[in-house]
Amino acid sequence: MNKDSYYFSHDANAKDDPKCVALIEQEGLEGYGVYWVITKMSKAQIVRCKCGSIVAACTVPLCYEDKDWLKDLPNFSKKGYDIDIIDVDSSWTIESCKCKSNEPDLFDKV
Repeated sequence: MNKDSYYFSHDANAKDDPKCVALIEQEGLEGYGVYWVITKMSKAQIVRCKCGSIVAACTVPLCYEDKDWLKDLPNFSKKGYDIDIIDVDSSWTIESCKCKSNEPDLFDKV
């Protein structure tokens, strides 16, 4: 028998996260459902530092509409970081750059 669905690792109590609680209060369970659909999309735009660590990621196609994300990308490029599109799966995580211990904060302050 062919497997037509795959396990997606996530916290069982994700709905209790303060950001998810706020989402449910504002958009209802429909908005919460849309959040999980987006979370499970199959591609992500990533930023990889020189030593290979993925330091930022955004789900495609949302990253093309996120003004903060689009504003931050040139900062990463100027610092020599690679920007790429990869499959979303459990084989990678977002982490601090391991190249330098004092990597400057590249994100614009809001």
